[in-house]
Amino acid sequence: MKKNKSIIAIILWLILAIAMIINRTSIKKYGLNVSIFVDKNQYVAGEDIKATIKLDKKILTASYYLKYDSAKIEFKEKNDPEKGSLSIKDYPNDNLVRAFYLDMENSDSMGTDEMTFVFTAKEDINSIPELKLDNTTMTIQGQSDPYKNADIGGIDVLPKNESEKNKSSKNSGDTAFYIMLGLSIIITIYIVLDILRSKKCIKKNNKK
Repeated sequence: MKKNKSIIAIILWLILAIAMIINRTSIKKYGLNVSIFVDKNQYVAGEDIKATIKLDKKILTASYYLKYDSAKIEFKEKNDPEKGSLSIKDYPNDNLVRAFYLDMENSDSMGTDEMTFVFTAKEDINSIPELKLDNTTMTIQGQSDPYKNADIGGIDVLPKNESEKNKSSKNSGDTAFYIMLGLSIIITIYIVLDILRSKKCIKKNNKK
């Protein structure tokens, strides 16, 4: 009976270990995750469009194209991040803003995870404006190899209210991971204690 319990515990442990691996892989499929949020779902001609690039890690350097449809919207300005400097050059004929970010300050709170750009609608827009990152290179503190397009996930344009949903989804994934981790630790302790009990029983039987 005890042997069966140990086998069941080991099987449960293996299932949990596999589930934990799948959970972390699904949450962190890419080295860096980016989303582009806009403040509204639709705009009238002449109205400002606030587009915010949000990352799940603070970056120290960045070089990228922010692509947009210059027939529908035009670039107006960029908002300076709290840390570091953001330099831009608008190329409306090429439908893109060329952006460079750099933070070389020597502090624990280096880098930024948010960059904001302001566009103006040239006509009525009844859907989320088309925005996209391309030709992207980003680096984070403590890592020499940069993240490039293939390493960056979640580059989607979302309405502002989707931000909290994404945050909630990420937190739920982390909670599930820690619950599974806790259960795996409990099962591991049970297996170890069961093995120790079995060894003690064997020693007692040998003495008899």
